[in-house]
Amino acid sequence: MTRRTGFSVKHYLVLSLAINRSATNGLKLLAQAFLVLGVVFISLAVPFALGADETAAAWALEGAGLVWIGVQQRRTGARGFGLLLQAGAAAFLISDRPELAGHAFLTGFYLGAAMVGIAGVFSAYWMDRDFPDKRAWEHGTAPPLMLWALVWWFGAGLYELERLYPSAQISAGILVYATSTLLAVEVAASLRPWGP
Repeated sequence: MTRRTGFSVKHYLVLSLAINRSATNGLKLLAQAFLVLGVVFISLAVPFALGADETAAAWALEGAGLVWIGVQQRRTGARGFGLLLQAGAAAFLISDRPELAGHAFLTGFYLGAAMVGIAGVFSAYWMDRDFPDKRAWEHGTAPPLMLWALVWWFGAGLYELERLYPSAQISAGILVYATSTLLAVEVAASLRPWGP
């Protein structure tokens, strides 16, 4: 039996948390480096553990989380990496042939595409905020992110509707899907208004 050497992802993340809580300013950079290594290694490990659809969903949500962390902690690199990770999630999703089997709106492809859309909305919400270290390239990113999110959300829905229903019923399915989406948006907006 061989002995494993080196740190695992959890070691980097635990060390980052421990150093960040107890360190002086001199070690904060080390804590941040461990955090970056942990996030990068998690991102690289996901495709080996999951299929393309699940990988896309995980990367999209991780990217949205990095955008949020980047806004909260004033880290431009985290925001940029989060947006790139979401683009990578979309590319990974469409590079694999969509899985056609499964129940309505529960296929891996639909769920992966829906997560890309949801992550886009989440990112648009946070990028629309005014925060102190907002760079010039970040101004005006919310509308394109929202458009990106809507294309993925409604594109995934249309894909599922075309897969499940005959062409005569598609328009009714689109109406139900759009209405359900608007109701969900109304509930979300009442819980967390979009305004600054």
